Amino acid sequence: MASPYVVNLEEARNRASKRSQFIELVGIELEGFTSNPTIDSGGASHDVVWDSDAGLHQCELIVDPLSSADEAFTRIERVLSLKSSPMVQLTPRRPDGMGLSGHWQDKQRYNVIRQALSMESRKAHLVTGIGDWAALHINFSGTLINPLGNDGAFLVSLFNAIGPFIAHKVHQQTGIGAGHLSLWQDFAREERLPLAGRWFANSGEMISYFEGVPKLIKKEGGQYVPQPGENQHIACAVDQGVTWWFMRVKLSPSGVWYLESRILPSMPINLARHYTKLVIEILEKSLCWFYGQNDGQPVGCLGDISPLLRYLREDFAEFIPDSPLSTDEWLICLSL
Repeated sequence: MASPYVVNLEEARNRASKRSQFIELVGIELEGFTSNPTIDSGGASHDVVWDSDAGLHQCELIVDPLSSADEAFTRIERVLSLKSSPMVQLTPRRPDGMGLSGHWQDKQRYNVIRQALSMESRKAHLVTGIGDWAALHINFSGTLINPLGNDGAFLVSLFNAIGPFIAHKVHQQTGIGAGHLSLWQDFAREERLPLAGRWFANSGEMISYFEGVPKLIKKEGGQYVPQPGENQHIACAVDQGVTWWFMRVKLSPSGVWYLESRILPSMPINLARHYTKLVIEILEKSLCWFYGQNDGQPVGCLGDISPLLRYLREDFAEFIPDSPLSTDEWLICLSL
């Protein structure tokens, strides 16, 4: 599939030279645990959408893209302060007294996902652990960010490579969330999950990789069916939703392409603000390097990112490894 648009390289290089902002819109998906076993999906208050998640007592607070992540969190704070809102705990692990571990909501999509996973993995039962963890997802876009371009492939690959290290350092600082990324292992074929050493040399390689994977589920006539016997398509929202990478390409219902960062655990609003800002700043500086020092060219392999890591460590030394992680280091970071 062709990229949805072509970035103006001259403008991008100029923005990189000035260290100007690339990310123009930020959306937030903040998960947590609620006193209610289920949440009415789609309910909105103060421009925040309440949604249910896989596990009983799990909920998700969604703010559509804004020019300011701070404003997104202000809206979430406002909603949570309402007397009409259920009590929500913004914490990575299911609290005691809020449902049983491993129990999912009885919804057709979730049931079919588990059925489809059992058809491809001996460890499909591990997916039920998703219901015991909550995360903070950051959606972002900009006129000079092409999720299906070489810059998109670069960011997707970069967060696969260093996301576990960043998350480990966040866990160390906050004292919460340790091991939450290890959840995204083993329950499906490896192409659907984060994978040590995976690096997309360019846009075409990323799209071909994605579209070479069999569909896990498909929606037909309003119902989901497991393992339909055809390959994924990069523009299919269902396929995107069952690709559990640390950063993934998404397409909104209104037709806007964006990227979703998935490396942070759920956390209280004050911490969520801080670490969302950190992730956005790392992304911004990475794009400055890509269009500046790297002149907007594809980054061919994981071994080529050492100059980028040195550049990022100038501002974020604690959160960036000094060299590409080995497979063993990557897996250790997942567990910490």
